[in-house]
Amino acid sequence: MNTQRKQWGLVILGCVLVAVWLHGLRLTHSKTDQFGKPATIPSTKLPESTVSHQQERLHEGPNKPDSSRENSGINAADLIKNAFVLYDELSEEDKDTLNHPRVEIDEEKAQALFKRIEPILALLGQAAKADYCDWGMGPMKFDQPSTIFTKGSQLAKLSLWGAGFQFPSDPSAALETLENRGELGRAIGGNALVGLLVETSMESNASELLRQNVASITPELAAQYQDLLQSSVLQQDAPRAIKAELEAFDDQIKKMDVSGTEEQKEFNDAGYRAQLQQVRQFEAEFPQVLMASDAEFNQWLDKVKGASGDNPLLQGNDIFSSARHRIRQATIERTMVGAGIDVAHNGPSNLGSHLEPGSSDSFVYRQTPDGFELQSRAEFKGRPIIMRFPNPPAPASSPVQAGQN
Repeated sequence: MNTQRKQWGLVILGCVLVAVWLHGLRLTHSKTDQFGKPATIPSTKLPESTVSHQQERLHEGPNKPDSSRENSGINAADLIKNAFVLYDELSEEDKDTLNHPRVEIDEEKAQALFKRIEPILALLGQAAKADYCDWGMGPMKFDQPSTIFTKGSQLAKLSLWGAGFQFPSDPSAALETLENRGELGRAIGGNALVGLLVETSMESNASELLRQNVASITPELAAQYQDLLQSSVLQQDAPRAIKAELEAFDDQIKKMDVSGTEEQKEFNDAGYRAQLQQVRQFEAEFPQVLMASDAEFNQWLDKVKGASGDNPLLQGNDIFSSARHRIRQATIERTMVGAGIDVAHNGPSNLGSHLEPGSSDSFVYRQTPDGFELQSRAEFKGRPIIMRFPNPPAPASSPVQAGQN
């Protein structure tokens, strides 16, 4: 059996991550304090029942496995496809602005642009509440056309710009836009690791925008959107993605159970099947070590590397480290943002209720001249994550209090 064919199993289970890695990175653009000019805009807040419905869906998403979905009701994919069409109708100047949020535009132009993208944001809001998502393309595969990812990244940038524009005047609507954006990440990736990485890239940018706008998020809003602000669904999404990935793996194995061509007979070789099953086993274990300590993860990875000597399908095992790095970092950042918002409003005594993911400790707290900073205990490339938060503005004095002064 030649080496190229033996890489088939890794393509199914691991290299799919590499295939979309650049697509995921496209969703990450320069972090800046200028995400849109402040303006007074009409409220786009969804009804309270809608917010509750979205929060119920946070740990499941629209992409339910086919075995538990009846494909009845509203299809998120159809709504997102309509959003693709509307995006394509925007001018090149509009698209350039949405893709480069650090470029300042005056208030009048920003307002006009937001009006033009409101129908797209509305469609994404509807898609986030849809009953299921089916692109009609079957399970996500390595050779899947990249159109969905490219278009999805464009809508992700549009949503980030829209949320930045909304924050100064309507932070509740901005949070909903970010929540809908998170569901978009799941929808364009599907129930697989590819979707998890797309979602991870989206979360990283959203965390930075939330940090920049901490002063706009009141304690009431923070409580209403605690799932969005104080934790990350990535920890729940990882086992879900792996489960779907393994189902796709098993489906491919069944398709190999057909004799006939020499290639099919080669795939049915008992030794090769044993190698495929070993890859499957390690992939099934991955969620358990995703948020484990570095020592525990490295011990598991050493086991994978040891097995790769006899199993060429495991020679691309560095993808496990890369995926873990991205997912852990995004998860910690999101939890840190939620902790920062809580501390900003309620003081550092509340920090103990926000444990760092993968740890039993809270973040390290330090005061700064104009606020405070939080630091992770975990390190990435030899450095911890540090986020700085300004002190929230003092509450406005009442007329009576002002007179007493």
